[in-house]
Amino acid sequence: MLLEMPTENVDELLSRHPFHGKLVAPQRKRVLRELGGVWELYKLWQRRAILPDLKSAQPETVLVIPGLFCFDFLTFMTRWQLFRAGHEVYGWQMGINWGNTDKSVPKLVHTIKQLVEKHGRPLVLMGWSLGGVMAREITRQHPDLVKMVMTFGAPVIGGPKYTVTDWWYNLQNIDISQMEQELMSQYAVPIERPIVAYYSKNDSVIDWRACIDPYSPSVEHIEVDSTHFGMGFSAEIIQHMLKTLQIPASVSSPVPIPNG
Repeated sequence: MLLEMPTENVDELLSRHPFHGKLVAPQRKRVLRELGGVWELYKLWQRRAILPDLKSAQPETVLVIPGLFCFDFLTFMTRWQLFRAGHEVYGWQMGINWGNTDKSVPKLVHTIKQLVEKHGRPLVLMGWSLGGVMAREITRQHPDLVKMVMTFGAPVIGGPKYTVTDWWYNLQNIDISQMEQELMSQYAVPIERPIVAYYSKNDSVIDWRACIDPYSPSVEHIEVDSTHFGMGFSAEIIQHMLKTLQIPASVSSPVPIPNG
């Protein structure tokens, strides 16, 4: 999934993060709060009359990548609202995302190339959690295939280190500290497309501060009121996405980093 990059300057990059030294994995007992994510379905129903009006004058081709242990059904409502707004929308169509990025990312790149050829335009990549990390790294390596990236609850530093899923990687004898080093080394190659990064301070799966990207040249950080689970079908995220897709993507100056 990642480029082969030297890791000598990683510690210096980490020290530049505004929340360096403060990042921690959420307590696992807090994960039960994620059940409140189903409330997002009710909020989506409340906004049902608003969303159809947010159509884009220039429909996009959109690919939505689910998070770890998730699958396309959990992003159906997001994809349905994008479809209603006139966009060509696709799921990743690979079943459950088990986190085997070395196998799934090459398949995704192949799918994206086919969609670019079919529709004659670069894609908008959307990714939830690990899916957002995958979307970012695909964009970093294949900027010609991607118009912009939208992530929700995606840990842009640390990988699984600052999430409650760290046990899954430890179970497979994967060194998550080494993963953090390798992920940070990727910033030697900037992401050349606009990024919209949604995060929530109610996230009980990922330390929200790990979703903040001070390194990429064009990132808009958007705070939402949702659990991590609820981001997959958040009315607030969907409404903002649809508004963003109403206007052409452009590279902008970095916006202020959120406060802790």
